[in-house]
Amino acid sequence: MNMIYVNQAQKPKQSITKRSSSGTNRSPFIKTHQQQPQYEPIPTRQEQIYKKTCDDLRQKIKTFNQLQRCNIILFGPSGSGKSSLIRTFNTSLNQTQTLPEALCIKDLLHNEGTKHFQSINLLQSTKNQIFSKMNSHLIQNCQINILDTRGQIHLSSKENKQVELMLEGKVKNMSLVEQRTYRYAYKLWEFWKQDCELFPQEIISCGTYIPHQVLIVLDGSLDKVPNGKEETEFYQQILSLVKQKGYDNPFIILTQLDKLEYKFRHHDDYQLYVDYRIESIVQSLKIQRESVFFIENYHGQQQSSELDYQALRLLYESLQQASKYQIQNVECKFF
Repeated sequence: MNMIYVNQAQKPKQSITKRSSSGTNRSPFIKTHQQQPQYEPIPTRQEQIYKKTCDDLRQKIKTFNQLQRCNIILFGPSGSGKSSLIRTFNTSLNQTQTLPEALCIKDLLHNEGTKHFQSINLLQSTKNQIFSKMNSHLIQNCQINILDTRGQIHLSSKENKQVELMLEGKVKNMSLVEQRTYRYAYKLWEFWKQDCELFPQEIISCGTYIPHQVLIVLDGSLDKVPNGKEETEFYQQILSLVKQKGYDNPFIILTQLDKLEYKFRHHDDYQLYVDYRIESIVQSLKIQRESVFFIENYHGQQQSSELDYQALRLLYESLQQASKYQIQNVECKFF
């Protein structure tokens, strides 16, 4: 039976919902979700400056021709971040997350650290054509090798002697550092074997891997750096030995900057603390302030221009120091 309404007000209100073409109820007052186009974030002025500076540094490093080959050696306690620093150099310079097999180590909970003295090629020597306003010319860039070493743990006179042999370039590539290893709690503790020499005679080299610059890598997030009196005295001896070998300006590299920033994220005096930390290292190790570098290593995160700048600046200054060492070493042979 049809119903007729005399007064329009008597007509019952219709539901505000209606059946969609897909068969579901949808309110006309609710906008359907539309996928918004994705835009790349606009880099800030600071990011643009970092990127431009990094591009300039990469160009300088890849065209550096004051040396045919540069060997940069890393020393430091076990777990201080030496291998991670090499990975950071590789990522920042070559702009790739693909790592050499020697650098594909396990995470810190399972990694037992570097066990071999090994040379890792960071940049091959190639001929590059350089263009100027008037003409172009070919240059042969410097081959860059990073010499990774097993971390010092026992801080003994034997480890000191081992450092001396490596500074003289008398150890062959991929030579196993013979030690007994034990795991105590969460820390790997190592002791030298009593019945073997530092290096067997068959792995002694004739100077192929003489380093041109020395980097001592320390964990900058620790409460005290160097970590205690024994470590301070040990690296004072190492620095004295390094300078006796003709390395006038070895660098101290403080890693784990990200951990330090996190620790002081709620403090306004973070930069003052960093300056104090650097000054204390300068006083305890008797080195120049300009020789201390804070750096954050890559640990799988997205590439950052700020991290790249830290690594590339350190690498370029290491090349310059290596060139000075080579010049002094050549001059000493003539006088």
